[in-house]
Amino acid sequence: MSQRIDDIKFMATMTFVTLFGTCLTALVG
Repeated sequence: MSQRIDDIKFMATMTFVTLFGTCLTALVG
């Protein structure tokens, strides 16, 4: 169970970082 939660946290973090990076790049560029 905890392993699944860790996987979800990891996926959520990567998705957030990707979206944040895309927005930041769009604003800077």
